[in-house]
Amino acid sequence: MSKDISNILKNWEFSTDDGLVRRIIGDDGREKIQRRIDLGVLQMESEDRPDGVTPYGFPSLYDYLKNLSEEYEADAADEEFNISTDDCVALQTEALLYYQRRLCFFELQDYTCAARDARRNLEVFTFIRQYAEREEDAINIDQFRGFVIYHRAKAEVLGCLEKKEYDFALSYIDHAERELMEFYAEYGKGEEFEEGDEYKQLKMWREQIERIRPLSHQEILQNELSEAVSREDYEKAAEIRNELQRLGQGKNEE
Repeated sequence: MSKDISNILKNWEFSTDDGLVRRIIGDDGREKIQRRIDLGVLQMESEDRPDGVTPYGFPSLYDYLKNLSEEYEADAADEEFNISTDDCVALQTEALLYYQRRLCFFELQDYTCAARDARRNLEVFTFIRQYAEREEDAINIDQFRGFVIYHRAKAEVLGCLEKKEYDFALSYIDHAERELMEFYAEYGKGEEFEEGDEYKQLKMWREQIERIRPLSHQEILQNELSEAVSREDYEKAAEIRNELQRLGQGKNEE
């Protein structure tokens, strides 16, 4: 089998204007993600570790170290489990591979997989904060947590907007805002939260979604109630209040 990729490059010319990411099926029958770059092609696995490496027979280094930590806890070992500086650097390098693939998934508009890879890296950050021998090692990677929270929310929100699930999109924004607020507070920067680029972007999405989403039945009734009160039509207002009360009771029963 030829190792020359000239034929691939010839049939997929590099252009700054065209989409440069695609899915293919590899010789092993597994799906791959390819990104065209000016000097060649980058290829990644679409599942597990992007470079296809299986450290110690596990899908990723994180999976291997996580399994070790669980074995320590199961054995109730006297020695506390922790990860070295080298382990932290290796985990950070591995997380970068997932970030690169996440960017490809965004270009492919595969928001489910983009969110999956973002959640995976957030798990790694939590793992390092819990087990790193040196606090400096945890901080070195945890500084990116805010950006990854934002990236996960971006994937979740875009996925919801594709399906016109506006309320779900808003709930993902709420969740991301709470996580970002906690992240800033952990580092004593709570007052800077609303000045962060991540929060500003989430706020902009919220405003855009609020403008385009259809009103719920309850919201329509609330508007009608306000109009009835402003007209001093108190009989109509009482009817609407009763309807709102019934809706509220129905939700509580659910």
